[in-house]
Amino acid sequence: MKKYLETIKPFFTTSICFIVLLFCVKFFELFTSGSIRMSFVVEMIYGNLIASLFLSFSVFIIFNIISIFSKKSAFYISSILFSLIIISEISLIFYHNSTGLIMGRELIERPLWETVATVKSVLNFWMIAAAILFIIAFVFINVKIANRQKLTANSQNTTKIMLVLTLISLPLLLILKPNQNVNAVNKIWYCFHSCFLDKANIGNIDINLTKIEYDEAKIQEYRNIFPEREVIDNQYPLEVKDNIDNVLGPYFQETKRKPNVVVIIVESLGADLFGINEYGYTFTPFLDSLSKHSLLWTNCLATTPRSFGAVPAITGSVPHGTKGFQFGDIPEHNSLFAVLKDNDYETSAFYAGDFSFDNVYDYLIAQKIDFLAPLNEDQKKKENRHYDYTYWGYQDKVMFDKSMEIIEQRNDRHSYFDLFITISQHDNRLRLNDKKRTDVYYDKAREIIATLPEKEHKGMNEILGHLAATIYGDESIKHFIERYQKYDKNNNTIFVITGDHSLNLNSDNQLDAFHVPLIIWSPLLKEPRRFEAVVSHNDIVPSLNALLRDDFGLKTPYYIHWVGNELDTTSNFHCDLNTCFLRYTRRIFDGVFGNYYYTVENNSKNVYRIKENLELEKVDDKEIIRDVDDKFNSLVYVDNYAYTNNKLTKNPIITHNEFRHIESVVIDSVYCTSNEVKPSERKPDVVKIYSTDIDSKYEEIKIIMTADIKYTGKVWQDQFINLGIDCRYGKKQEINSLDNISKSIVEKNYSPNKWLKLELTKTFYVKDSNNNDFEIYLKPTDKDYHWNPEHSITLKNINITILGN
Repeated sequence: MKKYLETIKPFFTTSICFIVLLFCVKFFELFTSGSIRMSFVVEMIYGNLIASLFLSFSVFIIFNIISIFSKKSAFYISSILFSLIIISEISLIFYHNSTGLIMGRELIERPLWETVATVKSVLNFWMIAAAILFIIAFVFINVKIANRQKLTANSQNTTKIMLVLTLISLPLLLILKPNQNVNAVNKIWYCFHSCFLDKANIGNIDINLTKIEYDEAKIQEYRNIFPEREVIDNQYPLEVKDNIDNVLGPYFQETKRKPNVVVIIVESLGADLFGINEYGYTFTPFLDSLSKHSLLWTNCLATTPRSFGAVPAITGSVPHGTKGFQFGDIPEHNSLFAVLKDNDYETSAFYAGDFSFDNVYDYLIAQKIDFLAPLNEDQKKKENRHYDYTYWGYQDKVMFDKSMEIIEQRNDRHSYFDLFITISQHDNRLRLNDKKRTDVYYDKAREIIATLPEKEHKGMNEILGHLAATIYGDESIKHFIERYQKYDKNNNTIFVITGDHSLNLNSDNQLDAFHVPLIIWSPLLKEPRRFEAVVSHNDIVPSLNALLRDDFGLKTPYYIHWVGNELDTTSNFHCDLNTCFLRYTRRIFDGVFGNYYYTVENNSKNVYRIKENLELEKVDDKEIIRDVDDKFNSLVYVDNYAYTNNKLTKNPIITHNEFRHIESVVIDSVYCTSNEVKPSERKPDVVKIYSTDIDSKYEEIKIIMTADIKYTGKVWQDQFINLGIDCRYGKKQEINSLDNISKSIVEKNYSPNKWLKLELTKTFYVKDSNNNDFEIYLKPTDKDYHWNPEHSITLKNINITILGN
């Protein structure tokens, strides 16, 4: 034993030098990173001690094998290997500092030639020379130290201790994970673990996102609410045989040619601004006139009080999910887009704003939409600054005109489904490039206000800019439809026009926030009709699907999963809805059930009877309250269950693509805080979480991020720090997805200084782009009125998985 200890003593002398030098490198990295905390120092010490001992063990095996033939050669080779390990760690540190990434499984997944080419591209003569000098110096110093060492009792004990520690490092390395701070973690250990030990990185990836457990009793309660629906499989409670009545058919002329379908979602077009009111005025003269030649539902309800729910509800009749249909891992589903694409329609969306706003981009990409009009990018070009535009993008008339320039170039042998989303009413002002033209609309609004009773003047003048924008938007729609009629020489288009939500002007009635008009107009209509029955946005797709199925011979799904029913064509006031609302806070706490409105206020369950004109009357009957509460809970359960478990349909027209794993990363923690001064005084700093570059062989890139989150400060929805994912591709084109981080918090109820779960899923369509740069980051608000200096966010146990297909 003594002889063996004498043989291995020089090795462990070299090993101790290696460990000391490696710790010097790691301390330098950590202290120059600017993210020094005592917890990071502790993580660096224990993590790098385990890693360095394991690396010593690996070299020790080689040392023992070579020493059988030559002890001197074994010493020299082990010294050279130790120096190469330190050079490798330094190289991986440089890689992390330059890219923001820690090298992981991509090292073995990338082709060898690509790795060699990457290494060659960064190497130069001085780097190679420095590496050679370092190796020579390390070997020389260790030879000098080894020659001066004698095998004493103390050195024997030291050798024994090192031998034991080296052997123990192997099981420790297999048990523990390299989840320290990115600047503290040993980069070689991380790379080794990612390549060979992390089972989550091998084969098919199963992302453990939050799911709602199956509950047979709640499913049955839900089925009792809709006895007419023929559910085939309780595991898919929303999927039923299509028995939707064709309520629109009697009002339409039949034609052999498939009609074009145009949906116009008008920003903030509520029942409070549409039509002729009790004082005899209207801010929407064209739409009011058009409605007299249309099918008009005066009591249509949106599904959310803000814009984010409009597009999925109007074109998909889908459940809310946990935060909004497009704000999660979107399940397989069938929408109007899918049905029409399956019938050889070409599908397009025209929107002057950024499609990533409210995650509309995510929803439209899931529909495999054929064309997203690049109007927002067009507006940013210097040569187009003379057009009327707002903070959001082109004003409505410009948006419609530029859209028509695209539409007029089409092949009229095809049928088209076009979605338009307006923006001019987003702000409480109208600003056109020509001030005289702007004043015309303000003057029109003032003329209307002047005709009202004096008690109405103050409230209306407070929203004067919005009223002017509404008049302008109404005129823009008139201009668009007149131009579209000239284009559509076959008079073969169905127009659906509705508001995304209402402004809820000067009203305490909670339903007024959802109260919007619904207009269906077409040259194919036989006669106009006005309906007072209460309907919702979710009823539009089922009704259009039935019309196209029966009157125009389209192939439609045998099984449907829409949350709405056919539009109620009762002329007199009637309410037979069963639907929930998703509030701006991303919570479901109210809805309409039959002729009752249910809401939870201050932990109190309240029910109101819905009377004509959507007036509400408080109900005190406990049995009615209990019955409506049961229906509410059943709808919310099925909504969340079907969404989180991908249980909307077993028969999707557009199936989910099979994604292949690209890379995964674990990040210990990230911290972001609001400025101590207002954003207008100092621009907030962006905190990068992760960035990566992915080549062009994929059509779609899917990014999934989970973490634990804790926030400080009492903040309301828009004061939350933002979580963003940016994709840059092509000629510096960008898709920016930035929203407040609370929309990714799993829990319905949350409060400061408590650890919560966070989940985020984003998909980007990147076909035909050369390189795709992705960055995930945190960003405090840049608006003074959202700023809260006490607010901060801590993320820990961050897991990021990137998939491609």
